[in-house]
Amino acid sequence: QLLSHRSRRGKQPGLLSKAGGKVKADIKLNNCNGPDLIVAASWMGIYLVLNCMILNSVEAGATEMTVSCKNEKKHVVLTVSDDGPGIGDGEALLTFEPFHSTKQGHKGLGLYSSYHTIKSFGGKIELNRKKGKGAFFEITLNKVP
Repeated sequence: QLLSHRSRRGKQPGLLSKAGGKVKADIKLNNCNGPDLIVAASWMGIYLVLNCMILNSVEAGATEMTVSCKNEKKHVVLTVSDDGPGIGDGEALLTFEPFHSTKQGHKGLGLYSSYHTIKSFGGKIELNRKKGKGAFFEITLNKVP
């Protein structure tokens, strides 16, 4: 199972570990369970990438995040979306660049590291923006044959 440490309600416990446990957000998992969702990646690597994305969403003002899984023939596509303010045109170009952050006191390495983690698994990660509000990332990972 791709995300095997789910609670009974489908919410991922322990993903948000920063801010002294004061982060409150609703995290929903859709279609992320099943024996055919085995990917060529480490669970810890996926966990760290999702943690980074969800924490960034919360810090940007999102209160609801959704992780959806799409089971394709040779790939699993994770879509991580939120209801936050979105990412502007100029920022979108710099999303995966090292040392770029819009937040005071941040080093700007989270999404850069996430990009390279997914790439090390032979996958890809892309930023997409919704009209009006929010953003979503698509992470494509190879299935284990």
